[in-house]
Amino acid sequence: MIFTDIATDGMLSGPNFAALEKVLAITRCEVISSGGVATIEHVRQLAAIPGLHGAIIGKALFDGTVDLAEAVAVANAGSDAKGAV
Repeated sequence: MIFTDIATDGMLSGPNFAALEKVLAITRCEVISSGGVATIEHVRQLAAIPGLHGAIIGKALFDGTVDLAEAVAVANAGSDAKGAV
């Protein structure tokens, strides 16, 4: 399941971590976060969330604020969902 916070999508303001954690608490689905990622630190924070299966990064890649290779490495190093990135 892709959880997109439309208030943060494309805003480069950071993911809505509180809402994402609520979604993870009430579902058994594999959840992918979407919306708000602007920095490699956001990727690192998302990767550390237990049960999160992945993240979609769009505008940050397009604008160059996140490097794809670095994001994949950081996500794989900090996540239980290795290979899903």
